[in-house]
Amino acid sequence: MGLALYEEIKSKHPGDPLKQCALFFRNFSIPAATGRKRAASKETQENYQERLNSLIHTLREMNMPVQNLDQISKKQVRLYFEHLEAKGRSASWFTNVNTVIRRFGTWIVDSILQVSQFANQI
Repeated sequence: MGLALYEEIKSKHPGDPLKQCALFFRNFSIPAATGRKRAASKETQENYQERLNSLIHTLREMNMPVQNLDQISKKQVRLYFEHLEAKGRSASWFTNVNTVIRRFGTWIVDSILQVSQFANQI
């Protein structure tokens, strides 16, 4: 659904996952997950971008930086969730982040679709 857009953004900004994330959400209309067919709210768009930016920053702090968003691995996400657990994040936070990562994966790359199943085990 958003793969073509992501590939175009990635070709213009290789090696800059934060810019890729910002441009993706500036140009991609998130479909609402429930209810009638419509775009998600602006607040939801901003929250998705914020959650992914947090993932990118935290992976960098954990010495696992990513060059492009489609390079985020299952192992990196698993370790990110372990990091959040160690920080004492709530179950609702895990659910929210899990949804963002899972849905983003469905839009740009199949390899991270199932990556966030770890959150369901915590």
